[in-house]
Amino acid sequence: MAGVEEIAEVDEDHEPTLSTDDVVIRAGVSFRQLDYWDRCGVVQPKVAATGSGSVRRWTPAQARAAWLVARLYDFGAKAPVVANVAKVVESWPRSEWDRTILVDRRGNVLEVFQALKRQEDGWLIDLRRVSS
Repeated sequence: MAGVEEIAEVDEDHEPTLSTDDVVIRAGVSFRQLDYWDRCGVVQPKVAATGSGSVRRWTPAQARAAWLVARLYDFGAKAPVVANVAKVVESWPRSEWDRTILVDRRGNVLEVFQALKRQEDGWLIDLRRVSS
């Protein structure tokens, strides 16, 4: 997902946005999968589709959240866990993505040290892969 900060457009608030095609490529998922996540409320764009042929626009944080959602589903996480994690990480600034986290089986996002100390079981994810 290198280059997630290469932005094609900015919205009316002067915030950077990405096209759905950009998010699909960066997250490594199909358009259909990203569309499904949007309709289910797992990861939703900043600018929603308003009808057939309308264009969605996504923030870089939403693109990173889509990448993480895809990895969690790859690992076998269940939908409620994935949805919870997506909502947590969507609000993180880019600087929060320069680390490794553990997502426990309840959907909590933990620092690795904290997770090891509590002997938590879950998925270890290096977020630096997405923010580079």
